[in-house]
Amino acid sequence: MIVNKQKLIEFNSPVEVIFDKDDLREAILWYSPKPVARLKHVFLHGRYYAVSIYDEKIHVHRLLMMYWLKRDLERDEYVHHVNGNRFNNLKENLAIITASEHQSAINKGKKQTSIHVAKRINSTSITRYGHPVYENP
Repeated sequence: MIVNKQKLIEFNSPVEVIFDKDDLREAILWYSPKPVARLKHVFLHGRYYAVSIYDEKIHVHRLLMMYWLKRDLERDEYVHHVNGNRFNNLKENLAIITASEHQSAINKGKKQTSIHVAKRINSTSITRYGHPVYENP
């Protein structure tokens, strides 16, 4: 279907996803170079909610952050959910952080099991083809 004139965008979304409809509506119009369909479905794509803009699926939290900053995000910029609820996409719950800050934030308070530590140590002593790693004498 070809859309010639933009109509007010409505959302069909699950109850657990939280977002500002006006912000998301404006973000979609800002992102899209041409008019979009009136009804947008918010769906689970991977672990996060997303919307489709023509043939592209975009996570809601990333789209909103790009809209608020009025620019594309760099490869090393992550949109972090401050309270840990990845379904809460309100402005006060989202922040831009680096990849290393993101890993620290999501792993904070977690402890590796002895099985995980053994796997990590074993993976550094054997190549992916099962050969031992030789050190220079």
